[in-house]
Amino acid sequence: MNTSIQSAARRRSRAAIAGLGAAVLASAGLVSGAAPALAVPGTGNDDAASHFSSQVLASNGDNAIDPVLGKFYRIVGLASLGNGVVLAAYDGRPDGADSPSPNSIIQRRSTDGGKTWDAPQYIARGQVTAPGVLRYGFSDPSYVVDRETGTIFNFHVYSKDAGFAASHLGNDDADRMVISSEVSVSTDGGLTWSTDPANQSTLPTPSDYAPGSKYAGFAGPLITNVVKPEGTTVNGVANVGGVVGQFASSGEGIQLQYGPHKGRLIQQFAGTIVQTDGSKQIQAYSVYSDDHGKSWRMGQPVGTKMDENKVVELSNGDVMLNSRDNAGVGGRRISISHDGGETYGPVTYDSTLTDPRNNAGITRVFPNAPEGSADAAKLLFSNADNPPSNRVNGNNRINGTIRYSCDNGATWSTSRAFAPGLPTAYSTVTPLGNGRYGVLYEGDHNTITFDTFDAQWLGPLCGTLSAGAASVAAGGTADVTFTVANRDDHAFSRGTVTLTLPSGWTATDANVPALPAGQSATVTVRVTAPASAKAGTVTGHAEFSAAQGHLDVKVPMTVTP
Repeated sequence: MNTSIQSAARRRSRAAIAGLGAAVLASAGLVSGAAPALAVPGTGNDDAASHFSSQVLASNGDNAIDPVLGKFYRIVGLASLGNGVVLAAYDGRPDGADSPSPNSIIQRRSTDGGKTWDAPQYIARGQVTAPGVLRYGFSDPSYVVDRETGTIFNFHVYSKDAGFAASHLGNDDADRMVISSEVSVSTDGGLTWSTDPANQSTLPTPSDYAPGSKYAGFAGPLITNVVKPEGTTVNGVANVGGVVGQFASSGEGIQLQYGPHKGRLIQQFAGTIVQTDGSKQIQAYSVYSDDHGKSWRMGQPVGTKMDENKVVELSNGDVMLNSRDNAGVGGRRISISHDGGETYGPVTYDSTLTDPRNNAGITRVFPNAPEGSADAAKLLFSNADNPPSNRVNGNNRINGTIRYSCDNGATWSTSRAFAPGLPTAYSTVTPLGNGRYGVLYEGDHNTITFDTFDAQWLGPLCGTLSAGAASVAAGGTADVTFTVANRDDHAFSRGTVTLTLPSGWTATDANVPALPAGQSATVTVRVTAPASAKAGTVTGHAEFSAAQGHLDVKVPMTVTP
């Protein structure tokens, strides 16, 4: 093993980048002490120190709300209101299908940070076809919380006879072949909703709230005319900019904290949009409000081959869009807005965020951190982290994982699986405000599962672990170099680099000396491939572990004949 130490300061791409090591977190009050066991029994396990917990909120066939409307479950939305109040939303599906099935938006509410949950309730209840009764459905919930007024919004699809793919152009909500958009409102912390059965006992949904209603000052409940314009004729091409199909991206929207648009509410949408050449592309766009939900506006669409997408405010006030890749290349599509989501710049590709065409979540570690501070640059990302080389059919949604960035998402230094090797479809992650974070996701057989974790469980460090070229012949050995760089504001203690590879492979460990802030070390790991290894690429997982936390990176190993 060869080891060298050199300065990493000159290679820093950003200044004043601080880490989120456990020692720093403890002083910041982010690391919570041992928490009591969950009061509601779950199907998961709590570790001994209660740094991680897991429980199932809904399971297919549980008859928790209705044996017909709630027979199956899918899709997730999550929000923390503070003071222990957490809202979890999901689809109830009679037949398990997406819109235009007569789905419902179901919610469970917690008042103790997600330890226990109230019985499920409807935000919007679907209607099954019957003699003399037409079908209506609601799908894909996403919360947006106005932390200045306390109002909560839940965006979702409102469907009749057409879903996303079959929808017609236009925004007439009475047209049963137009997929519509609804936003529900709660002014009492999610206890009641403007579209729940008490307020909307029969369908179809009205286009506007009744005069005199306590919701009359809000836009909606239908906002299809905002999010689904018909477009205009450009150079003889009709309906340019027209949205054919659309849906709000399930999960959670944001409220801006900085700059000239402070207080703006943003919800992300995906839509099939007519282009200047008459073709149609799936693009992403923001729908935003500057008047606390009294009105909503649609921003400029961006990209091609987009899909469910989320945004997060960066430390300088920019808004970063992070989108599922509809083309399924294996990473995430990224774009930056400098005007609060009204427009976005060029779309780039982040191949390090490996993703099997899935809906993911992204959030700030410290939502209230001062603008420009190191804490404001710290992000969390949740998804099914399964690289293309490990997929059997090209779209294996497994291995639910949390990833951490200390530099506004430029790099992702630390990850840990919350569902290691297990089925994980859509997910969303949010701070719970008590030193813990919550992730709501679709687990095995689409069970709606809620996990919580703290920084000690995640063990994040601000730094990089990078691998040199890795190539080995079947049955042979090769040396792979790894460089550990400390970009944190405190030293890393002595640690170890380990490389995990598939069965039959072996790799030595490498000891890493203590690293002061701004320093790096390079070590060597010897890899041996089995004689049965086939030519191609094998993906390994390397990890640097020290007392303060860990760094990790995927390592593609090229196998030669």
